Amino acid sequence: MKRNILKAILILTVMLAGNPVYSACNNSSCIPLGNDLSMKFCLEYQAVQYEFKLNYIQDSSGFFWKMDTSTFKQIQSGAGSCIYVDNDLAIKICCANYLDYNYSFTLNYTPYPQDPAGLYWKMDTATFIATPVAVDDPLFPFQWHLHNTGQTTFSKSAGTPGEDLRMTQALTDKLSGLGVIMAVLDTGLEIAHEDLSGNVIPNCSDNYVNQTTDPTSTATKGDHGTSVSGITAAMSMNGKGGRGVAPRSSLKGFNVLAAQTDSSFIESMGGNPRSQNVDVFNMSYGSSGFFYNDLSSSLKDIYDSSVALRGGKGGIYVKSAGNGFEYINIALVSG
Repeated sequence: MKRNILKAILILTVMLAGNPVYSACNNSSCIPLGNDLSMKFCLEYQAVQYEFKLNYIQDSSGFFWKMDTSTFKQIQSGAGSCIYVDNDLAIKICCANYLDYNYSFTLNYTPYPQDPAGLYWKMDTATFIATPVAVDDPLFPFQWHLHNTGQTTFSKSAGTPGEDLRMTQALTDKLSGLGVIMAVLDTGLEIAHEDLSGNVIPNCSDNYVNQTTDPTSTATKGDHGTSVSGITAAMSMNGKGGRGVAPRSSLKGFNVLAAQTDSSFIESMGGNPRSQNVDVFNMSYGSSGFFYNDLSSSLKDIYDSSVALRGGKGGIYVKSAGNGFEYINIALVSG
């Protein structure tokens, strides 16, 4: 413990000596954040640069980063773009890249009661600003549902800034879709699509029309299932198209709407080895009409048995509200 305290005092002495200029966002490159939200960067004082790592830690009182003192070292002057630190040890992160978004925020040095010998920085949420990295996804600027800046998106009127999915929450929730398998139950899935193919799991989809593992639709004017897949899991930072809500998730396609039988629905909803390792089942379809149609007993059974999926946590079924009640026959009602 004494050795750690001595090391902490030494580091603070080095960092606090003098009065360096606090520079606002003068670094041109972004700091990559690991999946564990750790940050590796350097601080500069009087042309001397100090390199270290901050490890992410969270408790009930906020978002903290702790200095990994074992990585603290002086590096050669001019070795890279470094961040200036002020007397209060506040660190202004001008550009931190995570989940293909660039974040700007300030880390304020703060005592941490659980570990008084440690060196901790807490995120200043008032300065937390996220901007998307659009350079590698040419259609991203038009995806208002992900980041609404008030763009027109090919319409005559502009949108309302901020009215979107608020994807900046992905940082604190660490969400990217990585490790998640999504099944799209729809009209099809173009598995060779240039913005989807990297996320499609090979030979794990089903075409219930021709009994193959390629559910690509034969339609020539677009395919609803492919569109849904793009909104969900289009790849990011690949120089093509836009990006999905979960750009690192994996995809399977089941064209159940092209062959609507109880057996095809059951197999695609977890009743077949191809679908039993699925985490989320996307079911963007519904029936038209004025009346409620009850589920068949076989479909009820598959929902009941889905509790065994995901290691006993149960399958996640995302279902649209339905396509019915689009219009109403006034004569029928008034008569």
